[in-house]
Amino acid sequence: MTAGDGGSGKGAEDPFHYDYETVRKGGLIFAGLAFVVGLLIILSKRFRCGGSKRHRQVNEDEL
Repeated sequence: MTAGDGGSGKGAEDPFHYDYETVRKGGLIFAGLAFVVGLLIILSKRFRCGGSKRHRQVNEDEL
């Protein structure tokens, strides 16, 4: 880019120019990790609730 194009030769990079490939990869990694963490939370609650129930014995006198 030359000075005649309306910009200077040095520091002509746009501060709002993003590397979309890096942003996309970061977003995919974040989404994948969030998905796995969500599955772990759901599965851990499912197994814990099923195993922590204790059946109480009821005597005939209490009925």
